[in-house]
Amino acid sequence: MGQVAGIRGLPAASGVEVGTVRREDVRGLLQDTLSEQDKHAFAEMTVLYRLIGVIGPGDDVEDLYLEFAARAVIGFYEPADDDFWLVDGATPIDFDSFDATLRATVAHEFVHALQDGRFDLPSLLGRAAGDLDWSLGLSAVLEGDATHHERLWAVQYLPGSPVGGTSGRTISGGSIPAALEREFRFPYESGLDWASLVGALNANAATEAALGGRRITTAEILHPQLASAGWGPETVDLPDLSSLGWKRTSSGSFGEFRLRNVLQLQLDGLRSVAAAEGWAGDRVDVYEAADQSVAVIRVAFASDADLAQFRAAVDDWLVAAGATAAGPASELRDGRGLAVSALSPTEAVLIFATNPDIASKALAALSPG
Repeated sequence: MGQVAGIRGLPAASGVEVGTVRREDVRGLLQDTLSEQDKHAFAEMTVLYRLIGVIGPGDDVEDLYLEFAARAVIGFYEPADDDFWLVDGATPIDFDSFDATLRATVAHEFVHALQDGRFDLPSLLGRAAGDLDWSLGLSAVLEGDATHHERLWAVQYLPGSPVGGTSGRTISGGSIPAALEREFRFPYESGLDWASLVGALNANAATEAALGGRRITTAEILHPQLASAGWGPETVDLPDLSSLGWKRTSSGSFGEFRLRNVLQLQLDGLRSVAAAEGWAGDRVDVYEAADQSVAVIRVAFASDADLAQFRAAVDDWLVAAGATAAGPASELRDGRGLAVSALSPTEAVLIFATNPDIASKALAALSPG
């Protein structure tokens, strides 16, 4: 703890309890750590992700998260109780007997303990929980910071060992949809890039600001150069569509990463990256009524050229998805509806709905002319 605290530049954390858990018991332990707010957020994501096609109609985000984490983690820190768990560790715990991977895992999780001791992670995560993009951006800061300083610790204390980013292990297969797995990996992969290029500069000033409560977007994680440009996302509004007989069940910001990830459901990675990188802000509202649901995503782009590139990509996305025209909307192979329209020279709206009629109805309410 003292070694990691010295490298990270934060006071050593006290009161951390360390235990071991068998691999087959990880899922149950992780499930027990989920708060009611966590479960509510997973339920909202499930409705949205089923609509936009990130997961299948019978999939559940919470269940898939637990499956992924139970297979991937080697150790994890639980901030609500200051508990640090090692997976498949020996009992009693003998730190001196740990191999390089386990030692690096301890360094990584101790960074989280330092973050928690200084910034109160449960409170911070609770503030971001209602905003999809902030929550994912914050996760990238937390994991990028921990992975970056885990590597710095390994360079100093494990010279010659091929260690870096070892607190999670590479997995493949299983029932986790590719788009959701990309999201689960984003905090570790893109977060590390951000922390290495931006977060650790000037005595970790950018990291400290984000952990201190400054809202950070996935666009800032994906484009570290924005940190020096004084960039901030545009405020994007949507009218309330409750008068159509639907109940708004969630709202927030969708974010550049998720926009890219949706495009990548049908397009290759490079095309998706290029089409989403003009993102300048957005708003997503989800409505439900009986067996109907609709997600309205209004996106602002930095220029009309960025919007044109995005629209062209969406046109190709629809062709690749085998969509057919159904009035103002398109019908996807599974019967879902998707309506796309430009609302201004730099703004577009995407409406995913249970069927094309609902998508068309929502579109008409947004552009009555």
